[in-house]
Amino acid sequence: MQQSFSKRKRIFIGAEREGERSPAKWINQLCDCTGLRAHLDIRVCGGGDSLAVVAFSVKEYRKRSKEYRKYSSGLILLDEDCIEENRQRGRDPFAGLAGEDLNLIRLFPNLEGLGLRLHPGCENRSVSAQAVKQNF
Repeated sequence: MQQSFSKRKRIFIGAEREGERSPAKWINQLCDCTGLRAHLDIRVCGGGDSLAVVAFSVKEYRKRSKEYRKYSSGLILLDEDCIEENRQRGRDPFAGLAGEDLNLIRLFPNLEGLGLRLHPGCENRSVSAQAVKQNF
């Protein structure tokens, strides 16, 4: 009996920092465990505001699409609180997505806040990434 193997769908994931890489890797493992033929190509910006992360992700998405092959889909992971802070300063990350085949995923709670929720007595707290860094 001959098995048929299909190519994995390549999905681009742009992330702000290394912290966003872990949940993306976990999602990749879930895809493997459930038989979904997907490969998540995770690119980490290394920080910056939301607009900088979007600009980095767009550049990487275009570059890697040309070097390898076109992605099936593209996502950018951003903390919801950072998006709003940046918009108030006139740095709207959505402006950098015009005409691009990338989707913005708003993380709420932010990953720093999610980590805080793992501590006893903090399960229901919702704090900004900045507040977590300053106070904990």
